[in-house]
Amino acid sequence: MRDENQLHAAVVELVALEDAEIKYSTVQNWYPGDENGVGGIYNFVTKRAECRGARSKVTWTQVETGSAITWKYPSCVLLGDDSVGEFHSVALTHHRQQADTGTKMIHVGKRTKSKIVSKGISAGRGQNTYRGLVKVDRNADGARNYTQ
Repeated sequence: MRDENQLHAAVVELVALEDAEIKYSTVQNWYPGDENGVGGIYNFVTKRAECRGARSKVTWTQVETGSAITWKYPSCVLLGDDSVGEFHSVALTHHRQQADTGTKMIHVGKRTKSKIVSKGISAGRGQNTYRGLVKVDRNADGARNYTQ
């Protein structure tokens, strides 16, 4: 155990070309600090995916159970026609943990689809915040989104 906080700052970038499919999964269980909020990891992560090609697909799956503070918002830019982006997330917090998570789906290509399923569970003084953005470009004819 440490009394001081430590930093984890990561960057992930995915690029899916024509007919490609990428599945990226993360289970994060960094040290959360003690029940009084002393110590723990600050987990600040940048994640971005581009579906550049037609019929490309990216699926983000994440489980957050650790760290004192987590900020994580994977994004998916759907550039290719008929491209698909999916985001599945569960964040569990307890004691004094904070999880600020969500995703961005940006529809640019035609007939693009996105799906967002995000759940947060807090116990004790744990906190969960969800931030989501679905943006549809004016030329993204036939774009569809499902968010839960």
